[in-house]
Amino acid sequence: MNESLSNSRRKAVPLTLNFTFPYYGHPLKVVYITSGGFIFVGDTLHRWLAASQYIAPLMANFDTSLSNSSHVQYFTNETHFVVQWLNVQLGEQNTKESFSFQATLLKSGKIVFVYKNIPFSVKMISNSTHPLRLGISDAYIIEDIFKRKTIMEYDRIYLDQNRVTNYTAAILTPQRFCNTFKDCGSCFKVITNFNCKWCESVKRCSDGFDRYRQQWFESKCQEQNYTCPKRDAYRAYNGFNFIKHLITSFIHIFQ
Repeated sequence: MNESLSNSRRKAVPLTLNFTFPYYGHPLKVVYITSGGFIFVGDTLHRWLAASQYIAPLMANFDTSLSNSSHVQYFTNETHFVVQWLNVQLGEQNTKESFSFQATLLKSGKIVFVYKNIPFSVKMISNSTHPLRLGISDAYIIEDIFKRKTIMEYDRIYLDQNRVTNYTAAILTPQRFCNTFKDCGSCFKVITNFNCKWCESVKRCSDGFDRYRQQWFESKCQEQNYTCPKRDAYRAYNGFNFIKHLITSFIHIFQ
C-alpha cells in the first residue's frame, strides 16, 4: 500500500516495474500511480497528466483523504503489475459511496481492468473539475527551436461506460506495432494493419505514429522509399498470432 496516495488528492508517485512493459510498442520501465484512478505512462511529469498517456480503468476526481478505508495498493512481480483503488470516494460530489477497481499490466502488453464495486453508473460522475475517462491513450512530444514542448495525442481507446458495472472486467489485447520490428526484413514482411515502413537513416520501423514522430519527420523518413538488402528481404518473421485490432472485451468475473 502506498501511504501518500492513500491520503491525498491529485497525487502521482513513480514506480519501477520488474519487467519491461510494451505500451504501443514503446518499452516502459517506470510508470506513475495516481490517486485519481489511472496510471500515467509518460516520460515526464507535468500539470496535465490526465490529458494523454494514461492507462485508466476509471479516471475521476477521487480523493483518498475523505475516508480512512480508502487505499491505493499495488503488487508487482516479473510478469504482472497490479494497482488497486480500494474504497475510493469522489471529491466535490455529494456522495459517500465508494468505488473499488484494479488495473493489471502484463509483460505481454495485455491490459486488464477489473471492476469490483461501482455503486452507480459512471456516466453520473461529474467531470466539471477533473476529466472522466475509461481507457488508454498515448502521445508524442514535439519540441520547437525554443525548447518548448507540445504534447500531441496520436491514439486513444475509450471503454463503453454502459458496460462498466459490478464484477466486470475489460481486457485490452495489443497487436504488433511497427516500432517493435528491429530490422528492415521483418518491418516489410510481417502483415499488420499498419503501413509499416523502414527508415534507413534512423534505423527504425514505423508508420509515423509513435513517440518518435518528430525524429521520423525531421529525418524525412516519410519521403524515403527504401528497399531492403537481399540478406533482409527474405527474412521471415514467424511465431506470432496477430490481432486485427486493439480490442476491448468484457467478461463477468467473481461468479
